Amino acid sequence: MLTTDNYENRLKRDSFRSMACVRASLIVTALVVGCVCVATGQEVVVDWASKKVTSQPSTVEKATKATVRIDNVNDLMFTYSISYQLKPAEISDFDSIAKAFSIAGKAAAGEAVACDFSVVLASMKAFSDAEDAFHNLPATNKGCSESKPCNITLQQAQDAWQQSVQPKLVSAQNELADFIKACPSNNYQQAIKAANDSIDQAVASVNGPHSIQKANAIELAPDNVTSLGIDQLWKDIPTTDGSYSVDLKPSNNRLNLSAGALFSEVQNRSYLVRTIPTGTGTTNVLSVDGISTFSPTAVALLNYEIPHLDWERFGFAVSTGPVFRLGSKSDTSSFGYFAGVSMHLFHRFYITPGYHLGQYADFPAGFSQPNQVVPPGFATPTPVTRWTWRFGFALSYKAKDFSQFGLSGSVNQSSSPSASKAGATPAKKN
Repeated sequence: MLTTDNYENRLKRDSFRSMACVRASLIVTALVVGCVCVATGQEVVVDWASKKVTSQPSTVEKATKATVRIDNVNDLMFTYSISYQLKPAEISDFDSIAKAFSIAGKAAAGEAVACDFSVVLASMKAFSDAEDAFHNLPATNKGCSESKPCNITLQQAQDAWQQSVQPKLVSAQNELADFIKACPSNNYQQAIKAANDSIDQAVASVNGPHSIQKANAIELAPDNVTSLGIDQLWKDIPTTDGSYSVDLKPSNNRLNLSAGALFSEVQNRSYLVRTIPTGTGTTNVLSVDGISTFSPTAVALLNYEIPHLDWERFGFAVSTGPVFRLGSKSDTSSFGYFAGVSMHLFHRFYITPGYHLGQYADFPAGFSQPNQVVPPGFATPTPVTRWTWRFGFALSYKAKDFSQFGLSGSVNQSSSPSASKAGATPAKKN
C-alpha cells in the first residue's frame, strides 16, 4: 500500500538521485568546457570620413584596455590625437640628398666616366618643393591660415597629390633610374640610396592604409560610459571641423534574461472517481493523474553572473525567476518560483539545477493512495492543496534582454565663422 509518508519518501529519494546526476554532469562539463575559456582583445573603430563609430566591443565583463583604430584619415597632411599626440616621421630632407650627391661627385672627380647629377638634383628639388606645398595646403587654401588651418578630406588630399605631386615624383624616379644606368661609380651609392628612400617613403605614405591604431588607448568597464575624443592637428594646431567625440556604452552579461522549460518534481495531479470492474461487479476507485516524476513547465530566469566564475564561452550564474504551469488540471495556482545555479555556454544556453516552489494537489481528506475505493454515493473528492519545494532543472535560452546598450555620438563643430569653409578644396585640375 502506498501511503502519504511512503510517497513523500519516494519523492525525496528520486530527488537525491536527480541532484547527484546533475552534479556529476556539471563537474564533467566544467572540466571539458572550462579549459577552452580564452580572453579576446577589444577594439574600437572610428570612420573619420563619416565621423561615426563603426565597431566597438559588444560586451565588457571587466575593466580592460582597448585598441582604437581610425579609418579614412587624411594622414597625408594631418596628425590625430586620441588622448595623446601622434606625429608622423619626417620625410627625408632634400638638402641631405643634394649634399650626398655633391660629396659623391667630388670623390668621383678623377674617374674616366663623368657623372652629371645636376638633372637628378633638379628633379628631386622639384619633387621636394611640390611635396612641401602639398603639406602646406591646410594653411594656403582659400580662407585658411597657419593659425586656423582648414580641414581637407582624404579624397581631396589624394586628388591634390595626383595633380601636383605625382608627376614630379614620377619624373624624379625616371631621372634617378637614368642616372644609375649612366653612372656605375660606387661613390654615388649612398646618395642614390638617400634619394630612393625619400621617394619610397612618399609612395608608402600615399598608398598606405590611412588608418591610425593605438593599442590600450582607452579603458572600457562594465556599467560605465567611456567618452572618446579625437582631434585632427596640423603642426600641433587643431583644424576647423577637426574634432569628434562619442560616448561608448557597451552592454555586459552581469544580468541576462533567458526563457525555456523547467522539469520539476512538483506534480500536476488531478483526481477523478472512476468505475472499474471487479470479480463481483464494479466498484468506484480514486484515480490519480499527473504523478510523473518530472512535469514540464515554462520558466523565465534572471541570470546574475558569479564574479570570477564567468567567461566569454563558459561560466556560472545565480538564476531565479517565475514558473508558469501550462494546462493545469488541478485546482492549484499556475504560478511558482524557481531558484538555482546555472552553467552557461556563450551566455546563450543555460542549464540550471535548482528548487521549484509550487502548489500541488495532495490526496483528498480520507485518502492516501491511488485506486483507493470510494464509498457509494460519495461526492467527487476535493484535493488538499499545499505549497512545497521540489527539485527541478531548467533548460533555457537567452532572450532579447532588457536593452543592449547602444552607442551615441556627436561631432563638436568649430564655433569659428570660417567653419563652413573648413573643407576648402585644393586647387582644381587644369
